[in-house]
Amino acid sequence: MADRKITGLVELSSQPAAGDLFPLVDVSDTTMSSDGSTKRITTSNLFSNVRKISITVADTENAVGLTVTQNDTTNNPNGITTTNAGTGNAIKIDQNGDTGNAASSSGAFLLDNTGNPGIGLNVYTNIGAGQASGGLVFIKADNALYDSAVVRIDNDGLEENLLLNSNNASATKPVLHITSAGTAGAVADIKITAPGPDIEFVDSDESGRAGKFEIATQSNKFQINSRNAGDNSFETIISIAQLADGGLATFNGNIKLGVDGTISTLTLAEKASIALDPAGGADGDYSGITFTATAGETVAFGDVVYLKAADSEWYLVDADAVATSAVAVAICVSSGTNGNPVTLMQSGIIRADAGFPALTIGAAVYISTTGTTTNTVTVTAPSGADDVIRIIGFALTANEIMFSPSPDHITATG
Repeated sequence: MADRKITGLVELSSQPAAGDLFPLVDVSDTTMSSDGSTKRITTSNLFSNVRKISITVADTENAVGLTVTQNDTTNNPNGITTTNAGTGNAIKIDQNGDTGNAASSSGAFLLDNTGNPGIGLNVYTNIGAGQASGGLVFIKADNALYDSAVVRIDNDGLEENLLLNSNNASATKPVLHITSAGTAGAVADIKITAPGPDIEFVDSDESGRAGKFEIATQSNKFQINSRNAGDNSFETIISIAQLADGGLATFNGNIKLGVDGTISTLTLAEKASIALDPAGGADGDYSGITFTATAGETVAFGDVVYLKAADSEWYLVDADAVATSAVAVAICVSSGTNGNPVTLMQSGIIRADAGFPALTIGAAVYISTTGTTTNTVTVTAPSGADDVIRIIGFALTANEIMFSPSPDHITATG
């Protein structure tokens, strides 16, 4: 070993053993020469019992504290492995400086995943029931005055910002559970800010359009939508406007109140009303109280019909006789054939250009004596012997009737 330079020594080919010695030139000791004295050190000198590795970068030193470069793509070992059998943190980062808000360079912990097409951050556990006590990820802002987002996700890509998969079919807990201690009432537990925000529901037990619904907002309206018959877009079921814009709720479909066999009540508060469309926009329009019945013969939209007690079916009215006009009557808002369903309106507003004669606004409308389809309404009171004179409504426009049959009638003497 005498007169040998350190640079001329053989390189160690394996990890140092506990008793191995390392040469070190102590430049502060000039006993051996003016350049310093060679001394020995052990692994315990290098790594103390307090800190196995301690790195301090002084102010203005402009150096990286620790760099690990792992280039083994053959065996693919871990770059850094930390195994901690104690109760302290396996890794603790105490960030005291302000790292800023740049998404690509800031943060106490920055994971640059640009070169990795796989998972960027993976937190994994395989412990069983009764063993977990904290949660895989726990984030806490421990100051009541903290005023920034606790978790922020910025996504410039095309896929989901947050994807939650619950893979246990026997799970009894919600996939997402939000608990809020706020009592102010002005803070939303969930807030979505987007152009045309919506939440879509898909029943995975169904196929096609079945089980697909969404709630959404469009302009000043809140909507409940479902997939259309072609399963290529959504169509609105319910649309509710803001109160400042009238608060109108529009239902594009049928509404059923209550469940069969139970008592259900629709209560109107003071100054509340049920408003019918005051004018039919086009031929075939109507607005009123309807029900489904069985036609006794061929009937058309706008025909006035009566209930025949003998078979409980509905036939065209005829003012020639009491039995065919002075009984329960309604007006057809659909066509029908013998023995098949037909939709009838008990009272309301209806426009039927083909079924009504020219009407006089405000004048009474009567049951006619023709007894044929599209000819059941007349603006002239029947006058033949034994004809039934019964008002069934009044004309709102030249082709629109406010249908409200009088329970009374008189018989013409001829």
